[in-house]
Amino acid sequence: MKTLSNLSDIDDFIAQNRLAVLYISAPKCGVCTVMKPKINEIINDFDNVASGVVGIDEVPTLASSYHILTAPALLVFADGKEAWRGARFIDVADFENTLAQYTLHLD
Repeated sequence: MKTLSNLSDIDDFIAQNRLAVLYISAPKCGVCTVMKPKINEIINDFDNVASGVVGIDEVPTLASSYHILTAPALLVFADGKEAWRGARFIDVADFENTLAQYTLHLD
């Protein structure tokens, strides 16, 4: 996962990748710590999926710009538009199915 450190980098990351996954975490978040390796493992199974990670404490404007209400939050963008979102207790099977569907259609 590529570390993103400001809102401009996040916007550019989403715009430059046909299929982009953004993982948003918070400090002292146990669920964030547990979910990140699981999410990363799923992403690594797919070609042409870019992944980025950002700490909500490092980019506080992210919360209002992308309507993040809790952490972790996982957002999937296809061709620059939000296609899927999971938060707090993320359904990893649904996330994996979403990536599979979008990778088929973006080729």
